[in-house]
Amino acid sequence: MNNYIEILNSLLKSVDKKKTHHASLFIRENRDDNLVFDSCLLFLRKLLCLNSENNFDNCKCKSCELFFLGINPDLYFLYPKFTGSEYEKMSFLWRTFFLDKNKIPSITSWTENIHQSYQKNNLFIAKEDIYELFKWLNTSCFISKKKVVFIFSVESLNLRAANAILKNLEEPAPDTFFVLYSENKSKIIPTIISRCSQINLSYSNKREIYKEEVEKNLEFNEETDHFFDIFISWMRYCFLQDFFSLEKIANDLSKNSKIFQENFFSYARSILLEALKISMCAKFLNSSKISVSEKNFLAKFVSKIKKKESLEKIIEELLLSHFLSQNINVKFLFMSISLKILSVFDN
Repeated sequence: MNNYIEILNSLLKSVDKKKTHHASLFIRENRDDNLVFDSCLLFLRKLLCLNSENNFDNCKCKSCELFFLGINPDLYFLYPKFTGSEYEKMSFLWRTFFLDKNKIPSITSWTENIHQSYQKNNLFIAKEDIYELFKWLNTSCFISKKKVVFIFSVESLNLRAANAILKNLEEPAPDTFFVLYSENKSKIIPTIISRCSQINLSYSNKREIYKEEVEKNLEFNEETDHFFDIFISWMRYCFLQDFFSLEKIANDLSKNSKIFQENFFSYARSILLEALKISMCAKFLNSSKISVSEKNFLAKFVSKIKKKESLEKIIEELLLSHFLSQNINVKFLFMSISLKILSVFDN
């Protein structure tokens, strides 16, 4: 099963069915892909949520509220530090980093944070950190009925730390879950990998084509402002099933240069990818890097969608626009995608 939404939904449903593996390893193959980290956080919150089966997206239970503040007492963070670092100061830095929605969380950005504050570069998770974790595991739950350990950058475990945690990964206490996050699977000790259920949420290779251009296309400038206006009209006419107006947009697009066409479809992919994330969890809307106007539109757009799973297929079809230089008929491509978008709306 390589469909992103199917994998994520199956993972979240496993929590409700109480069939979640006690150790889950999230693998982020592309460091510019924030979707994997966001999905990891969604899974963490789902494990701890007191009301996960009812309106989970907008849940305001005590556990979720504390999660978004980074201070849920039933969630333990393990992350790389430098030797001799002070717990309170590092804990504050981590919460600031964890809650910062203006940058993609990665081991690189975390290292940069530490370097700016302490001029330290050699970060790792030590055996002493594992011993502190063991003390916490021996305490009772505070809010949730579960205890969850999040290991950020599991490849940063040094050998002694990795050996110390193996037994707990293999046979954790009841209602205790480990969620591991990695950006470099090749650096993880094999005995740790063998004790985990691997969660690879990366898109198909086709998505790699436009990963690097997403941020570029979401920069708000005059061109993307114009693209946004076209995109709004496109979605509106799809919702209204106004084929005459859709054909007019297709004709107008065909009169523009190939570069303009490619940039527009690339922009549309980026915006629909944001919509895909928001459709899975409304909280993603706050962390998105798009403009206020785009956020306001997407909030309404997502509320009209009835087939969220179809969004990914539409995004993949938009990848065809990458090959416009190979003389794909832009009118045909636009109308073909429009017909698929029609079926997504709940009208």
